[in-house]
Amino acid sequence: MAFRSPILVLPALALALTIPVGASPATAASQVAPSTDSNALTVLASIPVTPEHPAGYVRTLFNIWIDADGNGCNTRQEVLISESLTPATTGSSCRILSGSWFSPYDGVTTRTASSFDIDHMVPLKEAWDSGAWAWTSAQRQAYANDLTDARTLIAVSASSNRSKGDKDPAQWLPPRATYVCSYLANWISIKARWHLSMDRAESTAISSTLVNSCSGTSIPAWPATPIAVPDAPSTTAPSGVIPQTKGTATTAPKPVTTTVLKPVPTTVPRTVPTTVPRTVPTTVPRTTTTVARPTTTTPVVTSPPVTTATGSTLPTIVPGAFCPTVGVPGIYNAKPYICAVTNAQGVPYAGGSAHWRAA
Repeated sequence: MAFRSPILVLPALALALTIPVGASPATAASQVAPSTDSNALTVLASIPVTPEHPAGYVRTLFNIWIDADGNGCNTRQEVLISESLTPATTGSSCRILSGSWFSPYDGVTTRTASSFDIDHMVPLKEAWDSGAWAWTSAQRQAYANDLTDARTLIAVSASSNRSKGDKDPAQWLPPRATYVCSYLANWISIKARWHLSMDRAESTAISSTLVNSCSGTSIPAWPATPIAVPDAPSTTAPSGVIPQTKGTATTAPKPVTTTVLKPVPTTVPRTVPTTVPRTVPTTVPRTTTTVARPTTTTPVVTSPPVTTATGSTLPTIVPGAFCPTVGVPGIYNAKPYICAVTNAQGVPYAGGSAHWRAA
């Protein structure tokens, strides 16, 4: 059975990550792994910030749940056995018969192994977008089945795992507030250990939460990865694909070429007129009365910009996103929003976190 050492994240005195003189932060992260606990903000600052590479991801590119040590138990079963609060028992083909598990995301407990998912702390899609797109199949398999650091894979309730999906901390945090700081520390350690990058929104959201809610959080030293991986590459999108921070790749529109046809001159045959005696008709003049219709002009209504009491323009926000300061106003599509810890019905958000909602 593969060994998974438990990882505890403790608020502690900050210990700086060793960085060679003259090295850039991105280079330092790939050259030096901490031998002792390190301050979470220090490690975060060493991770490259670059646009993501969303194109080309397919889950089957990561070969998951293998039996790496040949003991008959695959990666999912190894994690369940390792994280059971009571000694787990197994049957044929390492089928989990009994045990008890706790989901740190939402505090759910179970004695039924099949009701829990094994979550990649940094989801496979997120890993792909952040650098794994440039890995070999062997490197992706090693990441997907990593049992050498207990932070990489974790047993959680199926509902919390489905809620998280492939979101990063700018889009999702565990509803169990007491686990948020540990969650962010584990996320940072995995990104740094596997030489993965972050996008700007992700890095900013993590930094803000660490400063405001997780001051002094430290990250235990991590072991070497089971396979060497390259530094996080700069995002180079394939031809015609525009890199984006999040979401699906956008294909650049192709230029439209319009062909203008030149008129072809047509020769009209000339006819010889026949002379017919002219009859002079009697013309009765017609009187035409034109009734002018009234013209209705539709007024153009221009919405004035929304400003604060001091006259400054409100910041444009993303509805539902995390926000740093309760009570601060914002605007989206000309509608006012406010940073609050409750929704419009007065129900508190999970974990006491603040979100942008309609004012």
